Amino acid sequence: MTPGFPTLQAPRTFKVLLFLFGIYGLALVLIFFLLFTGIINLAKGDPFNIIIAIGCLFSVAIILYSLFPPFDKFQPPGIKMTSKEAPRLFNEIHQTAALLGQTLPENLYLLLDFDTYIIRRGGILGIGSHRIAAIGVPLLAALNVAQFRAIFAHELAHYKKTQAPLSPLVYTLRLICIHTLSRIDVHDWKKSPLRYVLKTFVKMSQPIAEYQELVADQAAAGISGVQVFSKAMGIIYGAMTAFQAYMQQEFFTVIEAGYRPPLFDGFAQYLRTPAVSTVMEHLVSRSMLEKSRDPFDAHASLMDRLNAIAPFTSQHQEDDRSTPAIDLLDHLPDLERKLLEFQYGKKALQTWKPIPWEGVGRSVYLPVWKSTLRKIGEGLQGVTPETIPDLLNNPDPLWVLLKGGSSAPMSKEELRGGVINITGMALATALADRGWQIITPPGDLITLQLGDDVIQPFAVVSRLAAGVLSPFEWQRICRETGITGIPLGTTGTNSTRV
Repeated sequence: MTPGFPTLQAPRTFKVLLFLFGIYGLALVLIFFLLFTGIINLAKGDPFNIIIAIGCLFSVAIILYSLFPPFDKFQPPGIKMTSKEAPRLFNEIHQTAALLGQTLPENLYLLLDFDTYIIRRGGILGIGSHRIAAIGVPLLAALNVAQFRAIFAHELAHYKKTQAPLSPLVYTLRLICIHTLSRIDVHDWKKSPLRYVLKTFVKMSQPIAEYQELVADQAAAGISGVQVFSKAMGIIYGAMTAFQAYMQQEFFTVIEAGYRPPLFDGFAQYLRTPAVSTVMEHLVSRSMLEKSRDPFDAHASLMDRLNAIAPFTSQHQEDDRSTPAIDLLDHLPDLERKLLEFQYGKKALQTWKPIPWEGVGRSVYLPVWKSTLRKIGEGLQGVTPETIPDLLNNPDPLWVLLKGGSSAPMSKEELRGGVINITGMALATALADRGWQIITPPGDLITLQLGDDVIQPFAVVSRLAAGVLSPFEWQRICRETGITGIPLGTTGTNSTRV
């Protein structure tokens, strides 16, 4: 018995399988009996027996409709890859599979999602299905090669034989049932017997799935090392949420302006920023004790998983490869374009003009700032950088404009936030119009720079409002950077320093 892991008794596995196969076995016997009865009555030919035959056939149709879902037509989850297109990635996963004594799925797909999995798709309740592997490119951007091997080994190990030989079968059937349930909900069959049968099976198989998850953790730690796998899990718990925030707050903001920045390079930059790293650490700490609220998720809390693998020693030398896992892919810009086209369509992709992140400030943010200031900038008449503290102490002119432009009542906190944001826009715009470079790395503070002078306008205004930066210190900075006297109430075009 492996230390730190629960045991799984064979009777429980047989009980779960007996329930599912018993239901469908009984249904098939009943179908056979009804068909046989219907054929016999149909052969007799008289009206009464024909009515019985029709009733039998109708009953068969009801059973088939109730217990067998429609055929699951396979829909590719992403871009199908071959070993010729990604030789280094295929070499890595082949080596991982060999270490576990596993065979790779028939097809491999790359996803525009922070996920990776191996599952069966197609057919009816797994019959006629085939195994596929799916790897999210954002996940590759967050991990190094050693960490990716650990995560992929975990997915492969779900199908590895254990002390409970039938548990991989139960695990596979459980995933098929969960997928089928999602399709039933789509077809609004919520009251069908099939839904009850599958949900009961999923509930009964929960302990087996939890056991299989822990066994997969053990196998991954044995392949790559406990420290590598533990680090990889921590990154995933934090970076998964970070990717969602990056897409909503950074990438789609640029997309909505009609431009397309490098998605994966931007995400890698996003993860490296100090603010994002701090948030990720907080998310990991919170995940330590949280168990998923999803009834279909068999993962234990992160702390339980880490504690369970802590006693193990790796079967191999600790994997210390620090190369980014995304380097396993060739021709990344072309691949990124194909993934975006797969996800959002060719027509949408053609409307997005490629742009480097260095150009986002002037092409995306500056027009937005100027548009906003044209509507509300009169509230900044007479304001210059060094008098921003006075504006923050007496923001009434801006408050009036903010209230007038809002469709709903605004609280004092919302008004204060609006004043800070508008003032930051005005300062940033005034500097940009005078030749300052706008630096907008994903996830980091907006910065304007001219030569050796650096100002973060939104951060400056926030610090002044909070009293962290004194008016005297800010006025000194204004004098030293030569921005004293620049009007913030209009968007000038003069490119010379004042």
